[in-house]
Amino acid sequence: MVDFFIYCCIIKIMKQKGFTITELLIVIFIIGLLSSGLLINYRSINKKYSLDQGIQLMLSDLRRAQHMSMNGVGIDETTEYCGYGLVINSNSTSYIFYADKSNNCDTSNNKYAVGDVIIGTIVLPKGIRISSIQPASDILFKYPEAIAYINQNFVPGTSRIITLQIDGDTKTSSITVNSVGLIQGN
Repeated sequence: MVDFFIYCCIIKIMKQKGFTITELLIVIFIIGLLSSGLLINYRSINKKYSLDQGIQLMLSDLRRAQHMSMNGVGIDETTEYCGYGLVINSNSTSYIFYADKSNNCDTSNNKYAVGDVIIGTIVLPKGIRISSIQPASDILFKYPEAIAYINQNFVPGTSRIITLQIDGDTKTSSITVNSVGLIQGN
């Protein structure tokens, strides 16, 4: 008798050809829960990506200015430039990439001035701003050594920290440039 009961149960289970409504609802609930978790984190992940992108953009331009200064490579073949640099201001969403054009590089003021060539005004990714740079900085890499003149001065051992921030958030990331030309981002 017991064997017959077990046999009937096994046959009943084997004839089942689908899902119950309860199983279907549980699967839909789990998929919905996972999807909502991803959507909630998407905005913060996207903002962090924009911050990383802004840091990489500025690092790239600083290294480009340094490289152009070391190699004497100009933006054109006919004009000689004393160096290349960036003008960076706090609470800004952009910065200026320029070439120091002076008649005599030995007497150049080593900072951005009227008559210098603006290579470009670089806009940071949307939602990213320069939150601090103390004080506002002009960083010039002078030809041919590509040492960094920070706010017109070359003082060995000095450095400048540039901090980028996500608007409306406390997340920041920074770049450090020192006078001998070391550029680091974190």
